[in-house]
Amino acid sequence: MKAAIVEKFGELPHYGEFDVPQPGDGQQRVWVKAAALSQLVRAQAAGRHYSSAQPPLVPGADGVGVLDNGQRGELSVAVKDEVIYGKYGGMDIEFNGDEVKILRESDILAKVV
Repeated sequence: MKAAIVEKFGELPHYGEFDVPQPGDGQQRVWVKAAALSQLVRAQAAGRHYSSAQPPLVPGADGVGVLDNGQRGELSVAVKDEVIYGKYGGMDIEFNGDEVKILRESDILAKVV
């Protein structure tokens, strides 16, 4: 896979080939479509964050992607769970004087944990 690879802390990452990680038991591979370049990721790349692995590494924490099998992952949500949904997802209604949003499961992008 192509990635920004940190070969040594203190040096700039370079764009190159990196072995595709193999999922372990209970894990699924996600093909990343977009990733955040946050302060956390910058600290990981510099080796200044406790979550930094030993080089060579591909730093990262947040992203959006597609499961290896091309399907959406199972999302288990319950009453009172906080979720993230798309800007145009769902339908706005008024219920008992409150404005609420009705979402299909496909409108939910992620659950906040």
